[in-house]
Amino acid sequence: MKCLILSAIFFFTSAIAIAQPILTSATNDPVVGDVFTENVCNIEGGISAGPSGPGVTWDLSSLIATTETDHIVSYCDSPDCTDLFFTNVSVTAGLKYFFYYVDTAQWWELGIAYAGLGLAPMNAKWRIILSYPFSYNTHFLVDTAIGDSDWTPGTYFTEIDSVLGDAYGALILPTGTFSNVLRVHAVIHTADSVSGSGITTYKRSESYTWYQPGFHYFLASMNYDTTGGSRHLSSVSYYTQTVKAGINEQAKNSEITISPNPSTGNITIQGAEHTTIQVYNIIGQLIKEEPNTNNISIVEFPSGMYFIKVFGAGQLIKQDKIIKL
Repeated sequence: MKCLILSAIFFFTSAIAIAQPILTSATNDPVVGDVFTENVCNIEGGISAGPSGPGVTWDLSSLIATTETDHIVSYCDSPDCTDLFFTNVSVTAGLKYFFYYVDTAQWWELGIAYAGLGLAPMNAKWRIILSYPFSYNTHFLVDTAIGDSDWTPGTYFTEIDSVLGDAYGALILPTGTFSNVLRVHAVIHTADSVSGSGITTYKRSESYTWYQPGFHYFLASMNYDTTGGSRHLSSVSYYTQTVKAGINEQAKNSEITISPNPSTGNITIQGAEHTTIQVYNIIGQLIKEEPNTNNISIVEFPSGMYFIKVFGAGQLIKQDKIIKL
């Protein structure tokens, strides 16, 4: 009997150890108020992304790093956010700003800006970082086209991303060992051209990013330039959390709801009173605004996707995309 019990315990614990991690919005979306330190590492010394597959152990404990602080902030606390109108989370990293849109279905990267210089050429790239739920062997393709940027008017970018959950296991970093980690492998093809020049520059790159359910950012990332068939490591970073937002702070925004979604046209705001509601179309044009209310109708607009912004006391307190049936 003891042997049977011990065998059962061993089987049960082993099953837990090799369980596949599943990433969701609740476990991995960035949270306003969290602060992480990005450890930018020396890329010399034979560093490798390691193998793919189940039950992998990646030993990156020998990484040598310098640091800079990434601070997750609210949409309106960063410059240039008005150019990316449905950003709801932005991250500052020194003079660099990353703009994201997160919801229960996906985590989007919308663009990058530099303090004093405006949006970078890859503004409005609309790259999907994660599509939920995401686990081992989950795969999706993203095909985007990007117009003019503040830096280089007349430029045009196209990008195709192939994103795959290619491995899971344990990740060993200088800060410790992380179990139940999922690695995401992205292959990125870009074409960069200037209107009327007849010149297009093509680039291919690959990225490996490690995630753990419950860690609301990247655990580590490794990027390669693979243009022209070569393979050169271009950057390596790992992240440590230095400040974690309180439960009340995380819950405050989630208590405000925009419903129903999808909607036939009548929308109600719950969790806040006497709000100003704005409706934007898919290209960012303000098409309707109602002050001092908790209801708005979009019956007059055609079926499709719209973006709702809710303001209270002059501050943006909620925004989300909504589907009009």
